Formats: sequence, C-alpha cells, structure tokens
Amino acid sequence: MAAPPPPEAVAPTHAVTNQAPPLAGLNAYGTDRALGEGVARYGAAWRADALTELGALTGSADLREQGRLANHHPPELQAFDRYGNRVDRVVFHPSYHRLMATSMRWQLHSLPWVDEREGRMVARCAATYLMSQIEPGHGCPI
Repeated sequence: MAAPPPPEAVAPTHAVTNQAPPLAGLNAYGTDRALGEGVARYGAAWRADALTELGALTGSADLREQGRLANHHPPELQAFDRYGNRVDRVVFHPSYHRLMATSMRWQLHSLPWVDEREGRMVARCAATYLMSQIEPGHGCPI
C-alpha cells in the first residue's frame, strides 16, 4: 500500500466557512442553565460541585475525542482465538472502556443506591446526561 502524500502536496479545495468551531473547552454543566436549575430545584444541589467538575471533563477536547473514537471503532465480535478455538467475545476499543471507567468514577452505576441524600436520582440523571453527550452507548452497561 502506498504511503499518503505529505500534507504540503495536497492542494486545498476550499475554505470551510459553514461549520461551527470545535466544541471543546467549555463546562457542559456550567453552561447548561436549565440543568443547573433542575438540579437545584429537585434536591441535588449538594452534588453541584461534582457536576461542575464533571461538566468541565465532558466539555474537554480529550473526552470528546474518546467519544468520537468509541463511535468510530464499533465493537468487534471475536468468534475464534488465534488457535481456532471458539471464544465468542466482543472486543471494545480502549476509548469505550475509558468512557465506562469515567462514568463509574462519577458513580453513574451506583449513586442512588449508595447515597441516601435527597435528590440522589436527580444527581445521577444529571451526570448521565452529561456523559451521554459524549457517547450514549456506554451507558447501557453502566
């Protein structure tokens, strides 16, 4: 297979002016007024600092790239191992695992069941909403 041409050898076709700039570097919680008001109104104000921190993470270019990679590399069925033995396992891209680990670190899998404070389900739903903006599919196993 031939190597791609160096960047300087590729002639630009046109200037792209009809696209929004990349959405990164914002706080997805802090810039969502309705979400913040709902969290406060329905008893989860105690989780606002953590949601602000998660909002900065979900607004970061790095985590957005992880979501893009998880969607670009769908799960692959590995029916056989290298010796021909049947294994029937699904292999996920590392970015998918990173998103699941991030969701678990923020207790999306457990918060309402380990914390008895008022608004615990609201707090979990707000965090799930933030992570779903990155990549919603990883929420199923969470």
